[in-house]
Amino acid sequence: METDFVYLEGFLDELRLLYGRSDNTVDAYFQDLNAVIQIVGDIKPLIELDEGDLREAISLYSIDHAPSSVARLQVALRAFYQYLIYSGHRDTSPMEGIENVRALTNLPDVLSIDEVIRLLEACDLNTPIGIRDRLILEFMYGSGLRVSEVIAARVDDIDLELGLLRVNGKGERTRVVPLASTTRASLSDYIFNGIRSTFLVGGKRREEVFISTRGGVISRQYVWQIVVKYGRAAGINTPLHPHTLRHSCATHMLNAGADIRAIQVLLGHVSIATTQIYTHVTPERLLEVYRTSHPRAI
Repeated sequence: METDFVYLEGFLDELRLLYGRSDNTVDAYFQDLNAVIQIVGDIKPLIELDEGDLREAISLYSIDHAPSSVARLQVALRAFYQYLIYSGHRDTSPMEGIENVRALTNLPDVLSIDEVIRLLEACDLNTPIGIRDRLILEFMYGSGLRVSEVIAARVDDIDLELGLLRVNGKGERTRVVPLASTTRASLSDYIFNGIRSTFLVGGKRREEVFISTRGGVISRQYVWQIVVKYGRAAGINTPLHPHTLRHSCATHMLNAGADIRAIQVLLGHVSIATTQIYTHVTPERLLEVYRTSHPRAI
């Protein structure tokens, strides 16, 4: 209904402007709430739904969606009705009596160290594209960056002397992450020895570190494509996506003895609970720790 989108627009503006949510997060909230609008159809506007209406809508939504998606939908609904209360359009939230669906937490796919090495070595360092693509992969694995953070990285954010990168992360939160020594050397060559400039069409200037072959900013889809492409070239059978490298970075550090709080800061997580999901302990590491620390271990 048309009135729904008036309130929805105000809610999304508040998420973006007041709470600093990213465009991707705001879009996810919109998609979830719009799904409910499509389900209730012409019965009632979203602002007038009661608990029974929402229970039915959530039940119908859950038929074709995983528990994690249903859980996310409920988060969006709770936030929306709280917004209506705060803005004086409702007295109570119809979500108060509805229990949360617990999302199933799947352990993320993680590459072995050997697989990461093979993935990086699959890039052809005799070509500008190969050099650029390998640096993109190194940013995600070496510094645990999200795809959006890799795309947004600027040349001015890099301190090659100290080996640091300033990252503008989720919610406009800024953090500083280290760059691996091999990444620093490759970056210096890429930026100062004319490799990056080959992507600057017509001599145009750009702030971003990574430039597409058309002279623009690389896309999220391109990063996904190169991860899959080089994974196949390296003979890796694990299903790959960009976050696989971020997961692998955190897990390898944890297994090597890194403090989980340090990993939290590196990844830019607000809550350490999120870091604990990313950095599960592998059975091999658990067995090693058990054998070296338990008094009854053989």
